[in-house]
Parts: sequence; C-alpha cells; structure tokens
Amino acid sequence: MQLDFIASQYSLWITNEILDECKNGQKYYFTVCDLDQNGQLELLITMTQDVTLFTQSYLYEVSQNGTVLIQRKPNENSYITSDVYDSESNICYYDDSKNEYYYIFHDAFMNEQGNPLSDSIKSLSLKDGNLAEKTLASCAWDMASLTDGSLSASYRDANRNSISELEYEQMPEVVYEAMELKTFSLNWQSLNSAEFTSQEAILPYLVQSWQGFSLS
Repeated sequence: MQLDFIASQYSLWITNEILDECKNGQKYYFTVCDLDQNGQLELLITMTQDVTLFTQSYLYEVSQNGTVLIQRKPNENSYITSDVYDSESNICYYDDSKNEYYYIFHDAFMNEQGNPLSDSIKSLSLKDGNLAEKTLASCAWDMASLTDGSLSASYRDANRNSISELEYEQMPEVVYEAMELKTFSLNWQSLNSAEFTSQEAILPYLVQSWQGFSLS
C-alpha cells in the first residue's frame, strides 16, 4: 500500500531540521494527493509563516514500482513558491487532449507589519514526473500607498504587460478557457500537532489526509 510506503519513508521528508523548527514554533503541514491522477500518490509538504505569508513547499511522488519516494522539483527551483496550503481558489483546469491538470494557487507576500507587498496567480501541474509552476499574472502594491492607506497596486500579465485588476483576477479562466473547470480539495495535517517519530505514528494522519483529497 502506497500510504504505508510513504510512512516508512518518514525520515526522508520529516527531517531532524524540520522537527527542530517545529519545536521552535515554525509551522509545517503535509497532505497526500494525486494531482496528475496517474494512481501514484504524491506528498506535499509546506512551511508557512503567518505574518509575511511566505511559503516553501516540496512535492514527493511514489515511483511506478512503489519502491522510491521521488522529489519532483518545479522548473529550475528546488521548491514550490505557490501558497498551496492557504489556497483562495481550489480550482483547476483539465486539458483532456494532454490529460494534464493545472491547479490554481496564489503566491502572496506581506511585510512584517502585515501590509501586502505582492501577489501572483500561478498554476501547478504534474505530468510524467515533470512538475511545472507557471506565473499567470502578478501584482505589486505601491509602497507609498501603504503609508497613506490607499493601497494602490499595479497588475501585469505573464509577459509583464500592464493589465487591469479585473483582467488580473480573470487571468486563469482566460489562459485555460478551452479546458474543463474542476474543483479540488486538499486535507492538510499539521506536523506541529503530534510527535511524528515513527512509521506507526505518521500512518493514521496520512490515511486521514488521503481520504480528504478530492477532484471533481
């Protein structure tokens, strides 16, 4: 069973460094999913900061023969920058001609005072072991507007062309307009909530997470 195998590999993805950071208050979460719907389960692990909204996530996939937990890295980055934990949309687009799913996430960042600095709308897709993270549009708040409270922002598409706020918000449906719209749900479990130091301790949380994953 793939969940048993993922649990047996816990020392690979729950490192001593992560355990130490959890003890110091850093928040980590994990979820089991099948983003590409190929039957091979994936494990998403994310670190998130409450105030700045900075996130850093990693994805592992069970190999076809079920004997290796492989880390899939997006593009040239070593980790996923999208805020996969606190998703605002829970929507994805399905390209039936390629049998590929594009999950929509945001990548927001705030300063230590909780003021917005930037945001991006991104898509995440996994196909044949290749993990791709694509920026669809981005926005940046004018620093001066943070002082006077007006919160003005500039919006740009993937080619850095200026667009309106409405065009920014509608960018996913424009980019993927020919594809089937679907919804998904990820069932996150906190690494801070229990002592995960054995296969037996982690397995029930993996089972619960997988039972909460949906795509329809």
